[in-house]
Amino acid sequence: MHRACRPVALFGLALLCVLIAAPAFAQSEVYSVNVVGFQKLTAVSSGFTMVSTPFEKSSNNLDNVIGPQLTGGKSEGVADQINLWDQSLQRYQTYWLKAADSYWYDLSGLRATNVYLNPDDGFYIRNRAVTNRVVVVSGDVPADDIITNVLVPGFSLVSYPFSTAININNSGLTNGKSGKSEGVADQATLWNSGTAKYDTYWLKSTDRKWYNLSGTLATNVYVGAGVGFFYRNRDSVNFNWVEARPYTF
Repeated sequence: MHRACRPVALFGLALLCVLIAAPAFAQSEVYSVNVVGFQKLTAVSSGFTMVSTPFEKSSNNLDNVIGPQLTGGKSEGVADQINLWDQSLQRYQTYWLKAADSYWYDLSGLRATNVYLNPDDGFYIRNRAVTNRVVVVSGDVPADDIITNVLVPGFSLVSYPFSTAININNSGLTNGKSGKSEGVADQATLWNSGTAKYDTYWLKSTDRKWYNLSGTLATNVYVGAGVGFFYRNRDSVNFNWVEARPYTF
């Protein structure tokens, strides 16, 4: 068996590598192709950064995805943190990096062994340092033909589930609950690093397109590729956000 790794420039990520495994000798060769990659996330100094991981690992638990890349502490009050949004409880769940063993813990002091960061999840990194911190996420590029993210009534912290970015008006989010005004329609809220504030968009019923709060069509708004965002489902039932894989191997 031999392996070849061929870097390819796809999807706007730092590196993608096609791993090809083939038998060294056989009458009929069989090839297995995996596309892997990594992306650098910048956690801003002394603050919170809303991000996501656009890759899959053998286990997407917190220790595998983030691990000890941040700064641990003796308690949650001084350690770097990861904040996830609990859809069912509609509140944050906070985890902190313990200096003693470099593992992640919840606020009750238990190991966060069953906490997962999947490609369709958004989350916050809290960096307590006075300088920016680079966090590298890596893994396999999602190969599913279709991915469905179930968004409950209320707020969800999510991300586009594939290893690329997509214009919000070309996404499955256009199938959410639309309305005549931002006060009754579904909303998507993204962090704008250029203005250092949140930008909110709403789904207009007349054309089922996303608009900003000033009433302008959201023409260059992208979700995904390491970016998390809040989705507000104003309906009384779940919204199944369905996306088809936008790339081929």
